[in-house]
Amino acid sequence: MHKKILIMGLPGAGKTTLARQLAPRLNAVHYNADDVRANINKDLGFSEADRVEHARRMGWLCDQVVRAGCFAVADFICPTPGAQGVFRGRPRVCDLA
Repeated sequence: MHKKILIMGLPGAGKTTLARQLAPRLNAVHYNADDVRANINKDLGFSEADRVEHARRMGWLCDQVVRAGCFAVADFICPTPGAQGVFRGRPRVCDLA
């Protein structure tokens, strides 16, 4: 069974280094958040809503790779439960506060 793998952590924690080592071992496609943001998500900033949308798009990209029968590895900060949830494919629940 092929899966998408999220490597998340603080800036400078080694997420990209780990992803670059893991992806070839799994014959996986690797999506780095900085690269995706620079080339695909140029329209997004760093507000909470934009971070969640960035995570949703990263999750969608990984889902396409998995549907094609491969592993996908994504590395990014993914700081909030909302961002993590949309990456995993769960709909975002709006805050009512």
